[in-house]
Amino acid sequence: MNLQTYPENGTRRLTATLWYLTCVLAALIPIAQTAFAAPADRRLQGPVQAVVERVIDGDTLAVRARIWLGQELRVHVRIARIDTPELTSRCSHEREAAGLARDFIHTILYADGQSEPAVWLNDIDQDKYGGRVLARVTVRSGGDIAQALVQAGLARIYDGKKRADWCRELKL
Repeated sequence: MNLQTYPENGTRRLTATLWYLTCVLAALIPIAQTAFAAPADRRLQGPVQAVVERVIDGDTLAVRARIWLGQELRVHVRIARIDTPELTSRCSHEREAAGLARDFIHTILYADGQSEPAVWLNDIDQDKYGGRVLARVTVRSGGDIAQALVQAGLARIYDGKKRADWCRELKL
C-alpha cells in the first residue's frame, strides 16, 4: 500500500514514490493536451509568403513557402473554398474548362511580368486527403484567387462535400 499512517495524529499520507508519480503525471497533462489538441489548433492563420513555381490546375499551385528566415518549404497548395473542373476528366468539355481555369490563374499571377510571382497564404490547413495544404490564396495586390475564378465562371463555391458533375453542366 502506498499510504502511510502516522500514529501521532491518525492521518494517512502519500509516500514519496506515489507523490513523485503524481507530480510527473500532473506535468505531462499539458503536454498531452497539446499533442492531442482539437483539429482547429493545427491551422495557421498566416499570412505566409510563397513563390509560385507552377500552376498545376485550376485549384492547385506548387509553391515555395517562406516559413522562416532563409527557410523555404516546397508544397502543393489547394485553393480553399472552390472547386474547378479536372484536367484528368473523361469528359472533353470538363478538360477544356479545366485548362481555361488553369490559364486564368496563370494570367493573374504573371500579369505584372514577374518571373516568380508571389502569393500570400492565409487560413492554412491540411486538405482532406493529406497530400496538399489547403489555404486561401491572395496575390500581391490583395486579390483573392478563388473569388476571381468564381466571378469568371471557372470555379464554384465548394464546401468539401461531394463534387457536382461539371461535365453535365458544361454540356448544357
